Amino acid sequence: MPTSSFSKRSGAGRGERASGYIQPGRVGKKPLVGYFDKDAHKAIKQLALDLDRGVEDLMGEAFHDLLIKFRKTQEADLFRR
Repeated sequence: MPTSSFSKRSGAGRGERASGYIQPGRVGKKPLVGYFDKDAHKAIKQLALDLDRGVEDLMGEAFHDLLIKFRKTQEADLFRR
């Protein structure tokens, strides 16, 4: 049976580290992911560049504002910078 270019010997796949390393800023956190149209992706990336901010920072602001909109102020505080 053919093997992929990601050998089982290393135990690591694409984007993974064999050592199980977790970036310190990500400890205790979980990803929030969405799939969007190519142009929507480009617009958010460009906005982040224009504002000299990261996409993750913009997402946090958007989640904060959405929770405020629905009067979830305690939960919104989870997204404060």
